[in-house]
Amino acid sequence: HRVDRRQRQMCIRDRYIYHMLRPLRSYSLVEKLLHYWKNTGESGEQFHPDDYPAIKQYQPSLPKGRIPEPWFGIPSEAKVFYLSLNPSHKPNDQSTQEPWRSFCQDMMLERVSYNRYLSVAPSEAITWFKRNHGGFSDVTFPNICNLRLIAYPSPEKSDLGVIGQYPQLLPSSQLMMKYVHTVLVPKARANKILLLVMRSPTFWGFEKTDADYWDGGLFISRPLRTNSISPTSRVGPRISAMLNNVNMS
Repeated sequence: HRVDRRQRQMCIRDRYIYHMLRPLRSYSLVEKLLHYWKNTGESGEQFHPDDYPAIKQYQPSLPKGRIPEPWFGIPSEAKVFYLSLNPSHKPNDQSTQEPWRSFCQDMMLERVSYNRYLSVAPSEAITWFKRNHGGFSDVTFPNICNLRLIAYPSPEKSDLGVIGQYPQLLPSSQLMMKYVHTVLVPKARANKILLLVMRSPTFWGFEKTDADYWDGGLFISRPLRTNSISPTSRVGPRISAMLNNVNMS
C-alpha cells in the first residue's frame, strides 16, 4: 500500500510539472495578425513600429493623416477574402478626418459594423464600396474581407516607391503574406473559404495567368483593371454559394 501511495503521489507530481512546464497555447496566425496590429489600432499611429525603419529609409510619398488599413472587414470571421496591394487615397477625400480615422483604428480591433461604416466613411469610399461589392454590400461585415499586402494608403502605386516594388521590405507585409499562404490558401483549396486574387498576383506570391483560374475556392484572375466582386461579377455566383452555406450552417 505504501508503494501504491508513493506511485500515486509521483504521478500527481509528474502531471503537475507537465502542465506547469508545457508551452502556452500558441497563437493561431489570425490571432497573431490581430495581435500584431492591436497596439497600432489602439494608438492610431501612422505606421506600425516594425515598418518604421523601412519607411524611414525608402521614404514613400504617403498622405499625412491616414493610418494603416491592413484589411477592410473582419478577418477572423470572414468566409470570402480578396487581395489587393494597398488602400487608395484621393487627394480631396475626407479620409483624414477623425470619424474615419477612429473607424480604421477600430477595424484593426475588429470593432466595426456595416451601419457604422455608412455613417462615417467618406462619400468617395462608399461609392467605391457599393460599386465594387454591389449586392453583397450589406453582408460584407462580417462575411467578406479585403486583405492589403501593404497597409498604407497612397494616391498611386508609384507613390510607394521602392516599397511598392518590394513589399516584403515591410515586416507587416511579410506577416500578411505568411497568413495568406499558410492559412487561407489551404482552406480555399479545400473549399472551406473563398480566396480571390483579383489584382497583383505576383506581389502576393502567385503566378500570373492568362485566363481566370479556379483551384477549389482559390481564384486567380487574368489581368484586368477591375476587381469587382459584385453578384454579377465573374466571382459573384461562387460568393453567393459560399454565403448561402454560411447562412445555412
